[in-house]
Amino acid sequence: YISNTPSQSQKHSMNYQATRIKPFGVLIEPNIKGSTDIKDVDITSLKKLFEKEQLLVLRGFDAFKNSDDFSGYCELWGEI
Repeated sequence: YISNTPSQSQKHSMNYQATRIKPFGVLIEPNIKGSTDIKDVDITSLKKLFEKEQLLVLRGFDAFKNSDDFSGYCELWGEI
């Protein structure tokens, strides 16, 4: 999970880190830029973070191959 200190970040599952954003939200970035597929990050963990923080910024992950790939990922989130 994430640190309570806004300036700190914490690594998760060796493939991404979460950093608090002021005044609210969390920045999620891969530990190695451009080498992590967002689909490799546990969606349940992301949903829990979203419920708590109300804002997730996903930065630096591999791009989706096409609009169908993006749409399929969005469907994994379900209704928010």
